Amino acid sequence: TLRFFNFGKFYGKGFDDIVISCQSTISMRLRKSINSNQSKLTIGTIASYCVAGLSNLFKFCEIWIAATKSTELKITDLDKSFIQNYMQHLAATSSYVTQRTYYLKTKSVLVAIKHFDLKSIFPKTPYPNINKRYKGEKAYTTTERRKIAQALSTEIHRIKNDFLPLSAYDLSLCLLWISTCTGLNAQPLYELRVD
Repeated sequence: TLRFFNFGKFYGKGFDDIVISCQSTISMRLRKSINSNQSKLTIGTIASYCVAGLSNLFKFCEIWIAATKSTELKITDLDKSFIQNYMQHLAATSSYVTQRTYYLKTKSVLVAIKHFDLKSIFPKTPYPNINKRYKGEKAYTTTERRKIAQALSTEIHRIKNDFLPLSAYDLSLCLLWISTCTGLNAQPLYELRVD
């Protein structure tokens, strides 16, 4: 859905060197993605680097320049202190899980910049215990389970009345029906090979 990211609006604000480096890195990754038919990196992922990662980084660069009263911020000025402050900025503006997403998208672009080794400025575990913060899916309500069982029953009766070989769809419905009736986990069955 995103075909254009406007790097132009970030030029002339005192961190052109960073914008140029990021834009050239994104262009290079985009070319590689297109040439490899998106086998290594998808265009959607590259777009998310821009929208979620770089837009937040560039906003922070504006804040950094205003706070430090400096006239220019270069790519070589990015250090551990800058990254720590960037992470604090993300903490003030987004949820814990969203912060991590923005941080990782930003890091992916910065690490890909070839001018110097940026890997050393990033903390080893910036967001510890992140998996504990994710909320699991809610279980189906009794009404929802009843509706699913009714729909499955209708499909199973259709399958029984057709004396045709089972398609992959019909077979998966049978597995789902067995799982519903017995309470067994059907995932291992779905992952079986045909033979």
